[in-house]
Amino acid sequence: MDKPTRSRWGWVRRGLCTLLLVMVELLPGLTWAQSRPRWIVLKSTKTVPASEGYLDIFTTPKAIVTLTGQENQRLVADRYGKATFAKLKRGTYAFKVELEDHQTEEKRAVLIQPGKPTTYRVDLKPVFSTLVLALGRQADRDVQLWIDQQPIPPAQIEVREGKVVVKRLQLAENVVHEIRIEKPYHEGLVLERPIQLGECENFVSIELIPLKGALILAGNAGARIYLDGEDRGLLASSGELRLTGLLPGEYRLRAELFGFADLDTQVTISPGKEEKRVEIRLEPLLETAEIAHAFLQEKEQFFPGRPDGWQVETARSLRMVGSGLALLKSGTIPEHLFSIFRNATLIFQVREWNGAGIGWIARARDLRQFYKFELLPSSPDPAQPYQLILSLCRDGDCQPLERHPLETIDGALLRNGRFRIVMTLSDDQIWHCITTQDGKKRPLGPTFAAPIFARGGVGLSGIEGATTIVEELRLLPGVFESEDCEVPREAEGQSAPDRGEPR
Repeated sequence: MDKPTRSRWGWVRRGLCTLLLVMVELLPGLTWAQSRPRWIVLKSTKTVPASEGYLDIFTTPKAIVTLTGQENQRLVADRYGKATFAKLKRGTYAFKVELEDHQTEEKRAVLIQPGKPTTYRVDLKPVFSTLVLALGRQADRDVQLWIDQQPIPPAQIEVREGKVVVKRLQLAENVVHEIRIEKPYHEGLVLERPIQLGECENFVSIELIPLKGALILAGNAGARIYLDGEDRGLLASSGELRLTGLLPGEYRLRAELFGFADLDTQVTISPGKEEKRVEIRLEPLLETAEIAHAFLQEKEQFFPGRPDGWQVETARSLRMVGSGLALLKSGTIPEHLFSIFRNATLIFQVREWNGAGIGWIARARDLRQFYKFELLPSSPDPAQPYQLILSLCRDGDCQPLERHPLETIDGALLRNGRFRIVMTLSDDQIWHCITTQDGKKRPLGPTFAAPIFARGGVGLSGIEGATTIVEELRLLPGVFESEDCEVPREAEGQSAPDRGEPR
């Protein structure tokens, strides 16, 4: 264990203790005696009226100086240790200097003559020793001390401004003493040093080494962990996260995972090698309510509000002009800004459009992370069929993953609108069917694999340059197959390859 060294603050402290001496030396006209008894006569050149006596006493700050003789006066030395008796009568006086925890000094037969200033310096000798431990932020009432294996009573310990002050010590001088310092959750420290009378020579700057602990968190993979508001990372795919080097004490633990209720609790970290294990089990927050005809209350159902150019025309239709997207919200789970599903079915009908295309969103984690499907013309030639494009949007960057020309659907059946699309989300699969204006129900592309986002929001997405009127919008929790859409038999097993990313 390294021995603590004095910091520059130690030198400052020592300098303060000799401030009185320096200030007196700097006073003009004063001459110091070469010897240093407890009191010494100083020669002064101070000019005073010829009819008045004058006595200056330099001593320890706040000392009480009592003057007796031709006149009786009592003064308290100022912060520089100076007590001045002016306008004294001629005669012989005596003075006494007192201060708690110091030996009292007296001087008799002090001759005061008018016009002749008299100056004394009186050194008060401490009765006790005072030990000052500069601990900074570690200074607190929980610090315990032993000197020569004897515990120091709490009444003798004072905490002030980053220091632990041990007062009224009665110890032998010029002897090396053993000082033991302990604080909960920190390594103990032992010093060996002499302790002199007074305080100035007993100033020690030290720092105790904290004992640190470790925390193992186990629970839902992908959950983000915060300790006292600081992001500490994610639970790995194994469902664990190990945090080391933690100072002992209470921490606020918060765990967040999309689609789950947040966990907010307190944990206690103990010092030492023992690791604390905490189980984190987040409860899923999946929507169970149905959203039907969301345009009735579009302010509540769309988040974060209707995009520019999107207008509600009637109670059951929405005019989408240009790009933008909106996620649907039922309002039953206020913690979420939009409704979150694992298994769900979206049904909407395009009443009319300009044929430029329409998009919809699946498994959105926010407004920048989602799967997007777009029904677009494959070329400017109106005779060409439409295509279904699947894109993965990460951090707002949407990259097409698959394109599927709708060769089995006559483009003329789509160009004038009047078609219904059903999207079904089932675990990590997404499939569609479309009912065109001729009344026939057809698969809309194959069954798509969606391994990255296992749950999320559902919504609509506009296309730049497109104008579309949507009506009969419904969002149903669970897989709805019996009436509107079934898994395309010919598409079974034709899922897209796994993208190699975790859910």
